[in-house]
Amino acid sequence: MGIIQIREFNVCTVYVSDFEESYKFYTGVLGMQKLRGLGEGVLLRANDELTVYLEGGRKPGESAGADKPCISICFSTEEGIRESHRRLKELGIPMVGEYMDFGPDFHSFRCMDPSGNVLEFAGTP
Repeated sequence: MGIIQIREFNVCTVYVSDFEESYKFYTGVLGMQKLRGLGEGVLLRANDELTVYLEGGRKPGESAGADKPCISICFSTEEGIRESHRRLKELGIPMVGEYMDFGPDFHSFRCMDPSGNVLEFAGTP
């Protein structure tokens, strides 16, 4: 047992350089819905379990702790990983590495959002 106990996931913050371009990507491409504006950014909802805080005005590669390791968000999708990969490639979204097949029940790939943040997609093909 740890010093503190995590109850649930709260929010994932994504720092972006071009807020408008990133907002279009997270809402138009990834289908997230705006909950409300908050400070320098906006809260977006992907589903009942995932809330993302999108904050603009960052230089590429800069985060709250620019010299620190960063966190990558990993999503599963309704249509399956293979189809998600196809759709994003078709839109010209930059991929990071190759599409990975880890067996019949688990595939993954990585891409970049407009600010260069790495997003992972993993799950059933």
